[in-house]
Amino acid sequence: MFLGTTLSIFGILLLKHQDVLGNSEIDLDWMFKLSFAYDIGMEYIHKSSLKSHGNLRPSTCLVDSRLQIKLSGFGLWEFKHGTKHKMIPLENPNYEEMYYTAPEFLREVYYPFNGTQKGDVFSFAIIMRELIYNTEVGPYHDVHLEPKEIIKQLRTPMSDEPLRPTLSADICDERLIPLLKACWSENPDHRPPFVSIRRQLRQACPESHANILDNMVSKLEKYANHLEEVVEERTNQLTAEKSRADKLLSSMLPK
Repeated sequence: MFLGTTLSIFGILLLKHQDVLGNSEIDLDWMFKLSFAYDIGMEYIHKSSLKSHGNLRPSTCLVDSRLQIKLSGFGLWEFKHGTKHKMIPLENPNYEEMYYTAPEFLREVYYPFNGTQKGDVFSFAIIMRELIYNTEVGPYHDVHLEPKEIIKQLRTPMSDEPLRPTLSADICDERLIPLLKACWSENPDHRPPFVSIRRQLRQACPESHANILDNMVSKLEKYANHLEEVVEERTNQLTAEKSRADKLLSSMLPK
């Protein structure tokens, strides 16, 4: 379990997990997706004095140069905002950011900054669905509704089956479908604790330890090569810009 609070840089590189999902150069197989999900496990926070995260969303799940998840965006809200509660803005709210907020909080005007453990489980399930589908356009990308309407239906379900992201056994391991549905249950008491979630994630990974290690090394090598290419490209751009600036400066100086 890796945690981040006030720090914004870990190791050599830190990216939002959305940036990794949207990078066509990084081919994430099923094992790596499960590894990401496993890293987001919240037992440490839930057993600590913090009790819960309260702001779990893709933008607070960061990825370092070793492709390990670092959690951020929690623990200092009271110090920053001077209050124990936050309010969903009534004017021009960012509806897409609210996808990861548990529905019981969407119905409140004020709710605690650190949320609840059951709220964290809901947020985790929505993030995991996005991770499984390898999409950076949000968990409701195939639901033909405007973000405002999606949040409206999350607040006030229009049927016995509340609106949730779609799940297909063709994409999602069939063993995880019941887990995700339990995690985003309308009733918070029906959501499993993270101890149970991590156990089921381990059971869904059939590869041996040796295979996982070999696979990880291979992925890291490809990722490192990609980073080298990016650095070389940016260096060439910087060199070209410097050359143009030198020529411009030379033309402006008296001869």
